Amino acid sequence: MPDKLLKAVLIFGVFLLAACEGKQEVDLPLEENKLIQILIDAHIAEGALQSSDKTAKDSLSKNYYDQIFKIHGVSKENFNDAMKVLEENPARMEALYKKLMDEIDKRRAEIGNKEEDISTPSTTQ
Repeated sequence: MPDKLLKAVLIFGVFLLAACEGKQEVDLPLEENKLIQILIDAHIAEGALQSSDKTAKDSLSKNYYDQIFKIHGVSKENFNDAMKVLEENPARMEALYKKLMDEIDKRRAEIGNKEEDISTPSTTQ
């Protein structure tokens, strides 16, 4: 009996490995760095929308996103297609969001350094 169970597990494992190897990573319809920049702008837009009332929020949101897509030279469809590819590959999405958060942290640090430069009086005469 244990031999049959072992064979079944081994056969299942072989099929599982074959299925995993057969999946190829689908290319993103947008360059990864461009997608990161779009997502950062979307993050900023969402932050700006937080203080808007419900009636203004919908129209502002549409305007913000239309402007973001225009600035980056992409269509809403291309963006949605890229997000769909990422949704189908959670590990890839997680890696992209890590890069996104690293970029946001980098920008925050740059802004912080600029604010320090502004608020610190010059010691040279």
